[in-house]
Amino acid sequence: MLKKILHGIDKLSESVGKLDSFILIFIIFITFYEVVARYFIGKPTSWSNELSSHGFAIYMTLGGAFVLLKKGHVSMDILSSRFRPRLKALIDILTCFLGISFLMVLTLRGGARAIDAIFTNEHSTSVWGQTMIPFRLCLPVGCALFLLQYVANLVRSLLVLIKGETYIGY
Repeated sequence: MLKKILHGIDKLSESVGKLDSFILIFIIFITFYEVVARYFIGKPTSWSNELSSHGFAIYMTLGGAFVLLKKGHVSMDILSSRFRPRLKALIDILTCFLGISFLMVLTLRGGARAIDAIFTNEHSTSVWGQTMIPFRLCLPVGCALFLLQYVANLVRSLLVLIKGETYIGY
């Protein structure tokens, strides 16, 4: 049962990460359009810079769980690769608690900010004036997914530490 739950969390992180990659393609097209409009047509847009920066914020927040799943964050593998599995698991548990603590604060604070944006119907103060609700929602959603992946990694590390089991991977 535990393996199925861990697999489900990994699958969710993988799916969101793959969908998230299309946001980067969207940002590239927006930037390309702005370059053509500005330098070749002579009519720059008032919305492309803001949309691409908000798109990148969404890309970064929703991609965190996928990067954690794929072990793509910066780590000291030179040292930890020499450790025994249980010592490595203990170090992973400590770093999981740090990550989980930070992400809980971000999720709660970002969630409060998103709720505020929904109730006040927050809009950008720029000329474009688009709604800020999707951009405010991406932080708590992305952090919650990231948090979920951290919990899955914590459970795996605890199994290694307590039972000496090998990594239950995706």
